[in-house]
Amino acid sequence: MNIGTGKPIKIRDIIKLINKKIGRGRPIYGAIKLRKDESKIYYPNVKSLKAIIKNFKFTSLNIGLNKTIKYYAKKR
Repeated sequence: MNIGTGKPIKIRDIIKLINKKIGRGRPIYGAIKLRKDESKIYYPNVKSLKAIIKNFKFTSLNIGLNKTIKYYAKKR
């Protein structure tokens, strides 16, 4: 289950991290314009979830991306 950390991270930084991990491709930033009502900042508020789930197992973004990349590489 992906819920996030409750800490903001820029999409551009995630793209750079993925690009570095897969070692290919060239991101084109700004190719798709934001809609007028679209926010540039998204991140989950996980405070209430942490209160409900006491023994919550966290996976870092780095490890989560590694697992996701490995999964999709196998599907090729």
